[in-house]
Amino acid sequence: MRKTYILPFLRNVAILIAASLSFACHRTADNETADILKNVESYISDRPDSALVVLQSINNEALSSKELKARHGLLLSMALDKNFIDLTSDSLIAPAVEYYEGTKDYDHLFKAYYYYARELSNAGRYTEAMQVYLKAEEMSAKVNDLFAVGLLHSQIGGLNSQYFNYPKAIEYYQKAQEYYRQAGKDTHAHVCDLNLAQAYYENGQKEKGIALYMDCLEWAHSVGYEAIFESCLDQIFLYSMS
Repeated sequence: MRKTYILPFLRNVAILIAASLSFACHRTADNETADILKNVESYISDRPDSALVVLQSINNEALSSKELKARHGLLLSMALDKNFIDLTSDSLIAPAVEYYEGTKDYDHLFKAYYYYARELSNAGRYTEAMQVYLKAEEMSAKVNDLFAVGLLHSQIGGLNSQYFNYPKAIEYYQKAQEYYRQAGKDTHAHVCDLNLAQAYYENGQKEKGIALYMDCLEWAHSVGYEAIFESCLDQIFLYSMS
């Protein structure tokens, strides 16, 4: 009788132990993947090429939760964009948007909106892209990444320029510059001068546009950015002749 009761008991204990070990291994694997993604996020802006290699090496089996899939999809969208690989499908970013909309993780939701809008814009769906950009702008006060907020305002400025709404483009380019400077991204702030100068000129503010090109020209010369220097020089010559 005792053997009859002991064997099922031992079998159940073995099942529980196996399940516990499996859960522990699964959790360890999840933690390792989460650590990899966290590490990638720390250097993705400075080394997007390295980030892309790491992200593409992670297989689907390692993304065993919605959170991991969302983080991976967002980071991979970021890495592709920063490597000048334009996505036109939302298959990567849409699950991230859906996941972060259900959280209070505003920094990641903001970026998910931003890269979703980028993909819509790449696909020529500019009206939809603007709508998503504006959703991101509504929550920008809750976002800690000022550089990302600067990028957002620059993109909104670009879409307004595309639709010939130059006063709005000027407004958003100026906001972008403010955020870039607050984030310590002076290079981005100076490069934004090119877009702002063009918007000034198209808005009938020729002198402001030329003056801004001159400022950008001097900066590019001082730091040795030859391509930007030549671009400014070409625009100054063109506008002076018009």
